[in-house]
Amino acid sequence: MKNLLITLSFLLVACATPRKEKAPPAPLPSWANTQVKEAILDYLKVVTDPKSPDFIPLEDRIATFDNDGTLWAEKPVVQGLFAMERAKEMGMKVNPKPSEKEFFKIVMKTHTGMSEETFEKEVKEFFDTALHPTYKVPLDQTVYQPQLELMQLLRDNGFTIFISSGGTIEFMRVFSQKLYQVPGERVIGSNFVYAFNPKTNQLNRLQKFEFNNDKDKKPVGIQRQIGKRPVIACGNVGNEGDVQMLRFSQGSKYRSLQLLVNHDDGEREFIYGEPKNTSLNWAQQYKWNVISMKKDWLKVFPDKKEPVE
Repeated sequence: MKNLLITLSFLLVACATPRKEKAPPAPLPSWANTQVKEAILDYLKVVTDPKSPDFIPLEDRIATFDNDGTLWAEKPVVQGLFAMERAKEMGMKVNPKPSEKEFFKIVMKTHTGMSEETFEKEVKEFFDTALHPTYKVPLDQTVYQPQLELMQLLRDNGFTIFISSGGTIEFMRVFSQKLYQVPGERVIGSNFVYAFNPKTNQLNRLQKFEFNNDKDKKPVGIQRQIGKRPVIACGNVGNEGDVQMLRFSQGSKYRSLQLLVNHDDGEREFIYGEPKNTSLNWAQQYKWNVISMKKDWLKVFPDKKEPVE
């Protein structure tokens, strides 16, 4: 009887002792504890606090991200790899290092003259087999882990994410949901002229661009599709293609945040810039947050997706 009482006493004490709950994981684990990470977290704290003068309603929490060089590696541009591969399959004679004019013609011939269903199938097949020429891993393994974490943190804080890229809408929509959890209808990009054939009940892309979503056209594309300015805009140093999008976001009536990825890590990714240093100059002038791959990211790619020999 005495042993039973002792056992019951222990059980009562155990039940009465509150369990220590595990602390939630720290946000942005692949980001170093630098000024840029601090700026992101501080921004999210104030714009999601209903008591803050900088509070942003859910319907206006819009974030836009460029794709190539911002969400995954762009050396070389993945859509360019697809176009060259398709050209070979079609028996086209192409220059291995085509000029800009030659490459434009290759894109026109490899991306048009077929139904949307056929094109989507071809892009999926390409992603299932193609390897990055430098890393020797599948292309979907060259996404940036820190950016995946950032996008998830934004979603957790009620933000709606859009991709705004110079790549074509049709190409990006094939993988945007799988890679970034961004549905196809939230992709803003360049697009071809379409023609509908009622007899075949098919939409076909013609060899003509309707809209080139790059540089000063990015704010136009965003306004056409979203109808409001983003409060967060993220692009990268490379071809001066994102500065207008970041500047456009600064015109919001709400407090905004601009992020610019700088490719300064030759060991884990690549080092490159711009002839006139335009993006970094704008960043300094307008006080944007420059993300140093080398200093601000603890890792570039997910652990299981590191480049292999």
